[in-house]
Amino acid sequence: MPPVSRKITFILFLTTAIIGSVVFYDEVFSYGTNTAHPFLTREAVKLFNQNAENKISEEEIEWIVRGAVEEDTPIRWMNHFFNPITQKGLFGFSSAKDWTKQNIKQSFYPKGNQTWQKAIDLYVDGDKEESFVALGHTLHLIEDMAVPAHARDDPHAFGDPYESWAEENGVKEFNEISVSEFDNIDNFFDSLSEYSNKYFLSKDTIDESLLKNLKTKTVFLDDKIIDCHLFYDSNGNEFCIISSDKNFINSEKVVYYFTEINHSGYYSLLAPKAISYGAGLIDLFFKEIAKEKQKESQNQPAETQSAIIQMAFEKDTEEKTNLEAELPSNPSESEIPNHLALAGDTGQVQEQVIETESGEEADIHLLDIGYPTDPTTSSVPPASGAGSNMIAVPAGAGGGAGA
Repeated sequence: MPPVSRKITFILFLTTAIIGSVVFYDEVFSYGTNTAHPFLTREAVKLFNQNAENKISEEEIEWIVRGAVEEDTPIRWMNHFFNPITQKGLFGFSSAKDWTKQNIKQSFYPKGNQTWQKAIDLYVDGDKEESFVALGHTLHLIEDMAVPAHARDDPHAFGDPYESWAEENGVKEFNEISVSEFDNIDNFFDSLSEYSNKYFLSKDTIDESLLKNLKTKTVFLDDKIIDCHLFYDSNGNEFCIISSDKNFINSEKVVYYFTEINHSGYYSLLAPKAISYGAGLIDLFFKEIAKEKQKESQNQPAETQSAIIQMAFEKDTEEKTNLEAELPSNPSESEIPNHLALAGDTGQVQEQVIETESGEEADIHLLDIGYPTDPTTSSVPPASGAGSNMIAVPAGAGGGAGA
């Protein structure tokens, strides 16, 4: 088909898909949205909580699930595809991998900006509810990478057979699942989509030439004998990738299609992957939050640090005033209480290093203004009522030590 004809065909499909998604949303997009996505999301959080020091509460889980459901709001789903081979999504739309970073583009869609970074920023700012809702949106995208149709850019405006099966049969227990770990969100998309793309098929991406050399086994299903084509994933797990039988009219023609056996085999491998990657993404979420908080602490404005030093100076000045009130006028050395006697000779400047609340060190000059110990010196004693002989001066304050 010429390129122009393909574009026209796609535009017609796209128009039909968008209209269908809006008019028949309950029938078309309620499959994975109402059951499969909430289930996978809850299982991912449950897996994360198994080893988490600070566990996600039940209320917070519901916020995350809400976001996972809302991500399928028309027509956000058009940006839920990502083919790792081409690094693209559906024609005319963003790939799921890019979509999770596009705050401006998302703002023009229903539900607005629900990007990965928005989830992190909201949490740092203290808005946990909206943060977890946004996290749910991103978890939905990761879960879609465990669907062959999404990883093979196979649009399914009126429902994908595999997702339809999962909606009806997807709630089940799985054996022990480990948490997937990556140091950035792109790797989550790349790795999971590569697995789904490489080892599984979707309704409109069946390459018959690749199936002819596969081993088959005969199975009995729905009162019918069919051939099950065997395949193996990266871990050596065997499953039935597609079913087939002979064409009733032309016995030389093989008809390929999906059955319960195929969907069940797919789900037994793909669902645990979605849960594993989802738990890993949640772990990365909290690691990124910790980095943001550390960055904010390190970038504390100089004005704030100066204010901390000024507070220390004002505190010492206040203490000086209190000490003055306790001392008699022109006291002899014996009259000064031991707990008020401060070390240092008259006029001596000492330096002390203190640690501010920010963890940084600041030099504080301690200026001895006490009475002269030698009555023959030319020093002038303080005015009546002066008591304390030491005040704190922030480094760099005033006109210097003098000559």
